[in-house]
Amino acid sequence: NTYVFYFIILSYILINSYVLLFDRGNFYLFNLLPACILIVLLAILIKYFKSQEDNKNSLLFSGLTILLNIPTALLCAWFGMYLMGIVRITFINSTKLELTNIKIEGCESKYILRLKPNESETFG
Repeated sequence: NTYVFYFIILSYILINSYVLLFDRGNFYLFNLLPACILIVLLAILIKYFKSQEDNKNSLLFSGLTILLNIPTALLCAWFGMYLMGIVRITFINSTKLELTNIKIEGCESKYILRLKPNESETFG
């Protein structure tokens, strides 16, 4: 049972380190790879649950802990999508010159044709 715990911690650290360092913003790798690892761990626990008599309570607790990750992940995904919908960016021209042809790139591309002095434009 302690091996399962250490495997979960190690896989979490490795996957998140890879995503943060090399593959920023890849939604499928960040969500599907840990889900596949947890499914494999659950299958291993089920195999051991059937074969061992004295350790069933501990294996059942580990399996339920893995299954509790599903609603937790869905809740975190919903909250993240909610936050993405309320983010606002305001551009303020604090110079004395008129700014033209401002292109904003990211998840959505936006374009400001003209921003006069002391004028602002909000996106969100």
